[in-house]
Amino acid sequence: MFNYKSKSGHTMYGMYYRPDNYQQGVKYPTVMFLYGGPHVQLVTNSFKGLK
Repeated sequence: MFNYKSKSGHTMYGMYYRPDNYQQGVKYPTVMFLYGGPHVQLVTNSFKGLK
């Protein structure tokens, strides 16, 4: 999980997942999911579990 301040001063949150068999130095495809709606922020500063 990570966060950063946007240019407008808002704190933005993000999370990235690595494959179970992750190997450092190997390139993996990236999928980016962005929710820009006005109602709910899907990324929070919490752990939701993976399995």
